[in-house]
Amino acid sequence: MTIGETIQYHRKRLGLSQEDLGQKLNLSRQTVSLWENDQTQPTVDNFLRLKEIFAVSVNTLLGFEGTPRTEPEVPVVGTYRFQYTQADIDYLFRQFVIDYIKDPLLYLFLFVESLLFTSDILGYGEINLFAFSLVGSLSFIYIFRRVAQIKQYKDSLPKYLTTEYDFIFYADDTLLVNVYKNQYLHMTVRTPLEKISDITFSDNYIHLQIGTNYFIATKSVLPLCELAAKYPEKTQYRHKATVWSVGAWILFFASLIAAVAGLEAVAIYTRSSDLSFANHWIFAVIALFPLVSVVYGIVLKRKKIYKYKKNIAAGCFAVLTILLCVAFTIAYYNMFI
Repeated sequence: MTIGETIQYHRKRLGLSQEDLGQKLNLSRQTVSLWENDQTQPTVDNFLRLKEIFAVSVNTLLGFEGTPRTEPEVPVVGTYRFQYTQADIDYLFRQFVIDYIKDPLLYLFLFVESLLFTSDILGYGEINLFAFSLVGSLSFIYIFRRVAQIKQYKDSLPKYLTTEYDFIFYADDTLLVNVYKNQYLHMTVRTPLEKISDITFSDNYIHLQIGTNYFIATKSVLPLCELAAKYPEKTQYRHKATVWSVGAWILFFASLIAAVAGLEAVAIYTRSSDLSFANHWIFAVIALFPLVSVVYGIVLKRKKIYKYKKNIAAGCFAVLTILLCVAFTIAYYNMFI
């Protein structure tokens, strides 16, 4: 193969048009066409750029390492390009902060509530004072580290403004993703569509996981949107915050807090002189929140507007916990009162 034929082979291998390759080299399409027709040859600098874009050696481009294996060309059915904007960067940062602090804050709150429960049972002795001090110190260190990691992530985001993605779809149901940084080819991944591990839709974006690599595109990439119907088991949806989603999270939190509150009510009752069933009305009040959460989750499931499983699971867990608390206090009353 001539130098021009080698350049053409590697250009098509990456799914690039002559104009695309010219843009990567800051040259015109006509220049690339002259190379491929062997009417002119690239300069040394252009050979070095081609080496980086094609991820091959200069010797390969010059034909010193054998000719590339020829394969029948698979027709390209669609080519799409995505480049980060400042709005995309702001969106990614907001999502990162929400995901990074939401669950840890919940678990920290529940852990502190559990300590309060043990304090009601065991009293505020030296052991519990030590436990509170330890938890407070660890919490401060944990939050400080989280804030530092959030700042580090924010500082790393501007580099994505120079990142471009080319999504090239072939007729044999394969996808080629070319990742460019500062107009240089950084990564090339080609995979059958069925090998995509995860497809996540959030707002106007589509997140893809291919092996250990993550890519982002907009919903304007129609073939990616069609993958949701083709592979529903691999598809997830992250909806924008609405009244329904806010209500779901409030009831989810309330259900977990109700479970801990039920345990604290047990502690209060076992230290009280009156454990009669008539005073168990507090458990009924506490159980209202998880019961509402279960009903709310069923409504969400029927309307198909938000994830419902967490509300049903948390509500059922809290109701079961409260029922066990009631059974314990009744048994305790019958045994010792």
